Amino acid sequence: MNINTEANREINVHITPHMHWDREWYFTAEHSRILLVNNMEEILTRLESDPDYPFYVLDGQTAILEDYFAVKPDAVERVKKLVEEKRLIIGPWYTQTDLMMVGAESITRNLLYGMKDCKPFKEVMNIGYLPDSFGMSAALPQILNGFGIEDAMFWRGCSERHGTHHTEFVWKSIDGSEVIAQVLPLGYAIGKYLPDDKDALFKRLNNYLEVLKKASFGGDLLLPNGHDQMPIQQNIFDIIELLKEIFPNYNFLLSRYETIFEKLKVKKDQLPRLIGEFNDGKYMRVHRTISSTRMDIKIQNAVIENKISNQLEPLATIAYSLGCEYHHGLIEKMWKEIMKNHAHDSISCCCSDPVHQEIKSRFWLADDMAENLIQFYMRKIVDNMEKIPSSESGTFRDRLAFFNFLPYPRNSIVNAIIRIRASDFNLYDVAGNKIEYSILSAKEIDPGLVDRQIVHYGNYDPFMEYEIQLPIEIPAMGYVALSIEKKSASGSNDAISILDRKENSSNKIENDFYIIEIQANGSINITDKKTNRTFDNALLIEEGSDDGDEYDYSPSRDEWLLYSTENKAKVEITSSPWQEKAKIQIEMSVPKDLDARKDKLKNSLIEITFTVALNRGDSQIHIDAYWKNDAEDHRVRVLFPYQWISESVIADTQFGTISRPVKDDAMTYWEQEDWKEAPIPVWQMLNFVAVENEVKNMSFALFTEGLREFEVIDWQGNQAIALTLFRSVGVLGKENLLLRPGRPSGIKLPTPDSQMLGHFSTRIGLGIYQDSVENAEIMRQAKEFNTPIRFYNKIPYDAMKLNLESFITPVTYSLVNTKPGKITLSVLKKAENSDAIISRWFNPSSTNQNNIALPKFNLPYRKYFEVNLAEEQIKQDNLLDSEVYFNPNQVKTFSFKIDK
Repeated sequence: MNINTEANREINVHITPHMHWDREWYFTAEHSRILLVNNMEEILTRLESDPDYPFYVLDGQTAILEDYFAVKPDAVERVKKLVEEKRLIIGPWYTQTDLMMVGAESITRNLLYGMKDCKPFKEVMNIGYLPDSFGMSAALPQILNGFGIEDAMFWRGCSERHGTHHTEFVWKSIDGSEVIAQVLPLGYAIGKYLPDDKDALFKRLNNYLEVLKKASFGGDLLLPNGHDQMPIQQNIFDIIELLKEIFPNYNFLLSRYETIFEKLKVKKDQLPRLIGEFNDGKYMRVHRTISSTRMDIKIQNAVIENKISNQLEPLATIAYSLGCEYHHGLIEKMWKEIMKNHAHDSISCCCSDPVHQEIKSRFWLADDMAENLIQFYMRKIVDNMEKIPSSESGTFRDRLAFFNFLPYPRNSIVNAIIRIRASDFNLYDVAGNKIEYSILSAKEIDPGLVDRQIVHYGNYDPFMEYEIQLPIEIPAMGYVALSIEKKSASGSNDAISILDRKENSSNKIENDFYIIEIQANGSINITDKKTNRTFDNALLIEEGSDDGDEYDYSPSRDEWLLYSTENKAKVEITSSPWQEKAKIQIEMSVPKDLDARKDKLKNSLIEITFTVALNRGDSQIHIDAYWKNDAEDHRVRVLFPYQWISESVIADTQFGTISRPVKDDAMTYWEQEDWKEAPIPVWQMLNFVAVENEVKNMSFALFTEGLREFEVIDWQGNQAIALTLFRSVGVLGKENLLLRPGRPSGIKLPTPDSQMLGHFSTRIGLGIYQDSVENAEIMRQAKEFNTPIRFYNKIPYDAMKLNLESFITPVTYSLVNTKPGKITLSVLKKAENSDAIISRWFNPSSTNQNNIALPKFNLPYRKYFEVNLAEEQIKQDNLLDSEVYFNPNQVKTFSFKIDK
C-alpha cells in the first residue's frame, strides 16, 4: 500500500525506542518492579546480543535503576557497560517529577540526585525530558540551565494561544534563561505496539503523520516507540521496513532524542520564541484541578518539603559551622523518599487507594527522619553549651533554646513545651534577666515517657509538662538559649496557675494591625487599622458538588451550591498578654452524595473549626483549620472577599511569581473548539496567592502550607479568592464530565479513600498591605509563614544518651545576617562535594534588583563564588564584599568557602 504525499521535501520520522515508567499508578510500585525486572532483562539482552539495535531510552529517570538494582545487584556492570557505550540512555531526573505542585528545591534536588546517580555510569541524557507531567512551570528553562541542560521535551500544556502552532520553539523563563523545546503533540505513546499488519499500521499512523507534519517547524517528526510499562518491541526493524513501503515519501529511521535537538540548534535563530508556563488543556489534558485531589496528601507533601529545606538543612548548616557533622546521606534519603512521591501520578494523587497509602507512608517516613534529625541537631547544639549551676546544690539549670532559620532576626510570639519536675519556674535570658511568660496549659506526665531509666531505678515522681507563650528575639540564622530555674522543690503541692489567660465575652479580637469581628455565621469581618478599610465575610464556606474523578473537578449537572451564611457558629474568645484568639466552630448541613444533592436533601454534615489568632506586632492573621467530613462527591472552598475588581491574580511558582488572568474568554467557546478540558480559571500556587488594588496601592494575600489551588470568583459586586479546602471523589477515572468530555482519564477504578472522609487540618495566613505584592515583600512573608521558629528543651534526662563533643557551643549564635528585602532565601545547606556552604536566593519580583549585597557569614572565610544549581562554579571572580544583581524571577546560588 503506497500512500502519495507531498514530495517537495524529505520528511524524517525519528523512531525512538523507550519505556515510559509509571513507578506506581493504579498498580503498586512492587507490582511495577516485577515487570521492570522482566523488561530490563529483555532490553539488556537485546542490546548486548544485537549490535544493530542502537539504543534504548529509560524514561529519563534513575529511580528505575535504583528499583532494579535493589533486587538485581548483579546487573550493575551490564548496565554500566551499555550506558558507557551510549546505548542504554539514562537520566537526568531521579523521578518523572510534577512541575505545578512541588517546590523549587524539590525539582532542583530531583535533577541534582538524578545526575549524581548517573555519574558512576559516565553518561547522562542531557535533556529535560518530561513526557507526561501535567503542565509545564515557567521556571523550568531556568532550572534546566542550572544543570547545563539546554533542551526540553514534553507533551502537555501547549496551544497556539502561547504564540505558535509549531512543536519546536525556544522557551524562555522570565529571568531570560532559555531552552530549545520539542513538544510531543500527540504524546509519548503514538508509536506503541506498532502492528506488523499493513492495513492496521496505515490506519494507526496516517492521520498521526499528517498532524505531526503540520505542526513541525523543520520537517523532523518524532515517533516514540514505547508506552507505560511497555516491553521492548523486538520486531522494530521489520516494522520500519513496512513503514517505508507504506509511506515512501517519509524517511523512517531509529534516532536518539539528541539527534532532533542537534538539528534544531542549527535553526535556533529561526524558531519561535515563547515565555511563561504551559497550562492549557486545549489539545491534551493538563488536569489543572488535580491540585486539590487527596488534599491530605498535598498538605503532607508541603509540610515535609518545608521541613527539609526551610528547617533541617539550615539547622544542619548551623550545626556544621559549630563543628558537627553534616549528614548528607540521611538528608539525601529523605529527599529521595519524597521525590518518589513527586512523580506526576503520585503527587497528583490519580492512583489507587493502596498506592495512596504507600505514598502517605513514604511521606511519614521522610517526616520521621527529618524531625528526628532536627531534634538531634538541636540537642547536639544545646547539650554542648556551658552549664549554669542552679540553686539546688550539685544541679544545673535546664535550657530552652529557640532557633530561627531565616537570614534576618525575628522578634516573635512563640509557644513552647517545657518538661520539669517543678510546679513553678523562672526563665532567664543570656544576660541573666528574668523573662515574662504565660502558661497556656499544664499536665502531669509519667517519668517513663521522659526517660525509662528513671522508672527502672525506682523513681516514680511525675514530671509536669507546660505549654508556655512568650515574646522572643532570635538572631538571624541562629539561636538563643534561655535558662530555666525551678522555684519550688520536686514533689511540692503548689497549685498550677494558668497565668494571664482569660475568656472574652465579646466576639472581637485585635492587635496592632487588625480588628476582627466574628459574625454569627462564623465568618469574620477584618478591619485594617492603617486604612480603616473593612473586608467582610472572610472564612465563609462554599460547598458544591463534584461529579469528577481523581484527575479533574467537575460539577454535577444538578448543581446546588450551599454557603455557610445562615449557619450558627459557636465562638470562644481567649487572650494572653501577647495574643488574642477566636475559636470558631461551624456545623454545616450538606447533601450526603450526588443523589441527595439532586433531590436537594441536606442529610450529612461537615464540621469545620477555624482558630484565628492575632499576635502582638504581627501583620499576618494566623488561621488553623480543622474539619471533619462525612459527605461524598463534593468540593469545599473557603472564601476571602475583597472590595475591588482584579483582572489578574498573582501566585508564587518555583523561584518566582506568576500573574494569571482572573477570567478566561475561552470558557465561552471551548466546547465549539473541542477542547480536551474546559479552561476554568482555577490555578495552582505553592505558598501564596495575592490580588492588588493599584488605585488604592493595596494587596490582599493568602498564605498556605499545602492548599495549592484557588480561583478568583465574582462575589457580591466585587470578588473573592476561593481557596479549595478539599474535594471528595470516589473513582480514579470517569467519562463524559461536564468540564472534560469524552473518555475517562486513567481507568474506572473505585477509590473510596479519595472521598476524604474523616478528620483533617491545615494552616492559612492572611495579610492586608498598603503596597504592591512586590514592595510588600509577600514572597518573603510566605517563606516566613512556612519557616516556623523551633524550640528545644534541654533537661537532665533523655532516653537516648549522647556523649558530649570536644567543643563548646555558644548560648547565642548567628551564622549569617541580612536585612529583610525583596531577594528571598531558597535554601542554606552544605555543599554536596566540598566543605563550602551553599546559599540560594531568588528575586520573586517582576523588576530587576541591583546592588544586592551578599550576606555576611560570621565565620572565617576564604572565597565567595557564584555556582549553578549543580553547585559547579560558573564565575572565577571572588565575590567577597561584592554586590550582585538579579533579573526578574532569577535564582542565584553562591558557594561560601570557610576556614575550619
